[in-house]
Amino acid sequence: MDYLRGYTAPCHLLLLIADGYFTPDQIDALTSAVDELCLQVRSFAIPLVDAFALSDHIINSPLGKWDGSVYESYFAQVQSSNPLPKEHPYFERLIRPLLERKNDTFEDPGEEMGLEEELKEMEEDRKAAGDREREKERHVRRED
Repeated sequence: MDYLRGYTAPCHLLLLIADGYFTPDQIDALTSAVDELCLQVRSFAIPLVDAFALSDHIINSPLGKWDGSVYESYFAQVQSSNPLPKEHPYFERLIRPLLERKNDTFEDPGEEMGLEEELKEMEEDRKAAGDREREKERHVRRED
């Protein structure tokens, strides 16, 4: 009910007061009456909704499942809305050894994981890309 009061008071009830339809005391009495009635209807809410025989698909609520599996349904909906991220392609080769390493077994983790070769390949690729770019520039200058 606090949600409804928080929403309706600024949006609607204040307009009714401003336009002179209700006094602030009448609005207070009205919200108290609504709270009281909500407490009375609360015990009948589930049977009332069930009386309409709406399917779980239509209701679309993890909290109102016909079989009563509230927590399982809610957790399943949270998991489906927030899938686990895919594992990084380098996780097993680069990250896991860092997480599971023993500091006394090796001095340089880069050497242990074979990063030197990968760094050399990257540098060679960079140089080759630069050479190709320079070759394109020379070719364009010759055409001009």
